[in-house]
Amino acid sequence: MSEIIISFEEYRKKKRGTNYKKDALSSVFEKDLRDQTELIDWYIFHSKLNKYKLYIHSLFKENDLTFRQLGEQLTGDAYSRNYEAREAIRKELLYSDKVFIISELSKMKSNIKKESVVGFLIKTIDDAHFDNITPKSQLVFIDYAKFLQKTWKYIGSYLKVTTAFD
Repeated sequence: MSEIIISFEEYRKKKRGTNYKKDALSSVFEKDLRDQTELIDWYIFHSKLNKYKLYIHSLFKENDLTFRQLGEQLTGDAYSRNYEAREAIRKELLYSDKVFIISELSKMKSNIKKESVVGFLIKTIDDAHFDNITPKSQLVFIDYAKFLQKTWKYIGSYLKVTTAFD
């Protein structure tokens, strides 16, 4: 039994019926999608992003956490000591393929310096090659410019700053 594969443009024609009009996307949709690597790459990127969208959205909706609570939120386990949370976070960063979006770390309630927390997160990924590990996880920091400027001497050499004008 052979499958009949139609182009996406043919599908659009059938769905819209008499209301169908060719537009700028028509030429793209008339081609076989398997031959359009940029669309395949776009699909792969968005399917991975959507997989973690809910996780990313809820990760740091409001950051008034302690360091142990940060570890609990990242891993789902409870910790009685900061060291335990630190090791659990380290494992998540090194062995997962998640995107960690950390917003307003400057508001974190912790007895540990916030600059140290930022440094720990960045250096964990940056130093992984010493253990022959190539982490697939990513860190994204969203915070006040004042906090990032204050911590720049700790984190500046590790980060690429992205602005709305880049």
